[in-house]
Amino acid sequence: MKTRQQRLDWAVDLASLDMDTITPGDLLNLRLKLQEFVSGGLKEGMTINDLGGAFGSVNQKPQPEEYSLQDFQKLVKRVGGLLRNAVLYEGKMVGVKTPTIEHFFAPAGGQLLVIVGGSTEDVFLHKLMQLLQLEGADRLLLCPLCRRVFLRRGKRKYCSRECNNRSSYERWVERQKQAAE
Repeated sequence: MKTRQQRLDWAVDLASLDMDTITPGDLLNLRLKLQEFVSGGLKEGMTINDLGGAFGSVNQKPQPEEYSLQDFQKLVKRVGGLLRNAVLYEGKMVGVKTPTIEHFFAPAGGQLLVIVGGSTEDVFLHKLMQLLQLEGADRLLLCPLCRRVFLRRGKRKYCSRECNNRSSYERWVERQKQAAE
């Protein structure tokens, strides 16, 4: 995940995962992606904004690499609810409480850096909120067919090609019924 768009895409996709179908290999990949999301460092060509405006420092257990399936289920449920609220409240993040997050400022190369510390969930939510502010939470939409939260790109109205095709088919069936009458 090099860009903030890639980070935001991953976080939004995480919120709609079916946790009942996760294999041990999927769980390992989720741990690696979670670790990269919350505490990944700057890579060549990246800015601090690509990381969600801050460096993350998880200082409570479980660490991202220790996340269990139950930890992910809890995170997915929490993030899904927050993103749905952001859609319902037109881009405003409501119901977000991250009481253990601390901000530390350290000058580095003339640039003020923010280091966010707390639990994995707290750091994740903080970075998600920052990314939504930077990218625009108004791009979050709720798919009218499956109710999945997704990021709008261009004129998209549906979360996936599958939902778009299903909607097109339903409209076609309706037109056929009207033509038969």
